[in-house]
Amino acid sequence: MDSTKFKIGDKVILVPNNEAGVIKEVISILGNGNNTYLVNFNNRSKAILESDLAKQEKKKKEKKEINVTEPNKTTKDLFNEEISNIIDYLGLTAVLNNKSTRYNAFKLAKYLVTRNITEVRDFKSNNVSEDAIYDALFNGLGDDSVANSKLFGLILSKLGMETKLLALYDENDNYYVCNLVLMGSKYYYFDLTLERVLYKENCDDPELFIFCACGLGKNSYETYFKPLTLLNEEDGAIPLNISAEDADIEGINKIIEDFDE
Repeated sequence: MDSTKFKIGDKVILVPNNEAGVIKEVISILGNGNNTYLVNFNNRSKAILESDLAKQEKKKKEKKEINVTEPNKTTKDLFNEEISNIIDYLGLTAVLNNKSTRYNAFKLAKYLVTRNITEVRDFKSNNVSEDAIYDALFNGLGDDSVANSKLFGLILSKLGMETKLLALYDENDNYYVCNLVLMGSKYYYFDLTLERVLYKENCDDPELFIFCACGLGKNSYETYFKPLTLLNEEDGAIPLNISAEDADIEGINKIIEDFDE
């Protein structure tokens, strides 16, 4: 076994066509490049001469160098592509008016809250905050109210909508973040983190979903949450034109039906 160029488990390249594989077994030891190996290529095994194989070391080294110099490039590309796919899939529009802003906000909120993701995607970057937003997009909303709210606001902002991140205390004095979304001339509270919890606890079925924590006004939402400040300093003070009353959910559902037809 020691006289062979490769050992079991080595990653190799089939020289004629650059196909990648893994050494599964040493079949024969004849020396001078004539050793024979059983190589697995994408769940297909072939007997290959040693002279037709090369190690993957060079390719692996080049990949490592790319990751070092541009650690987030691939993830960011996938992130932007996924957002574009969601916008197209839901039929969200950048032609803004009183109806379309409501359609965009509520349609996106329902989608993010109710979507069922079965395949978990793993990724890492050098930015913990970015990782949390990537995770909310690729693997679904979680318990991180900051990441959930940033993702929702980011997608709406790509449509030209005006949203703000609001820091507040919940009824247990825990730090919390939600969205303020401008629809018409008034801002409304959108709390996707709470909406997700209520959805999971009450039905966990998109067909039975009803809005409970989105499109809320001051009179209902501020009963349980105490506004503190806007998360981004450049947004200034908390806007004064937050609606006192909840949005008309029945009317919202009619708008969504009209757009979907």
